[in-house]
Amino acid sequence: MNQHQYRALTGWARQNPARQQVMTGLCRLLPYSLFFFYAAASLCLIAHFARTGTMNLLQFSFWAVPAAGLILVSLIRKALNLPRPSELFDFDPLLSHENGCSCPSRHTASSFLIACALFWLTYLGLFPLPLSILALCCAVLTAISRVIAGVHFPRDVLAGMLFGILFSAVGYGAVFGLFSMLLPLG
Repeated sequence: MNQHQYRALTGWARQNPARQQVMTGLCRLLPYSLFFFYAAASLCLIAHFARTGTMNLLQFSFWAVPAAGLILVSLIRKALNLPRPSELFDFDPLLSHENGCSCPSRHTASSFLIACALFWLTYLGLFPLPLSILALCCAVLTAISRVIAGVHFPRDVLAGMLFGILFSAVGYGAVFGLFSMLLPLG
């Protein structure tokens, strides 16, 4: 992506101060909304534990898979250390951000890790589907807002999205497979 293409993609947000404020607010608010969903789902899981007195590997993985994913995506982006748009092109992003470590987008990866975790709890019957869908919409909007705010390239958020979804699928799939193997037969 060249500078002209990137400016065309992000320019409409810079055309007036009101749009800049809205985009800055969304870019800051959307990740917090996902942490709110995650906290609410954690409370649902804790309430389930309080009612039943048990928590199995399937339920515990709600916390373990996103935590492992966040650690791994942080290590990957540190190793790649790709430049941010403001480093390559002459402009100031709507949000200040440190240089480097642009890909994959950690905000986007975290958002999709959380959204997938919520769908996992929905699959287990412990969290309402409409809230999981709403969290997925917030994750998509988080990815879009990071590009429009000028802190990531589209490839960064796409990589974060794919990482979050694929890591969750592999993580929850492995946990489900392990749990199935541990169940007594018959």
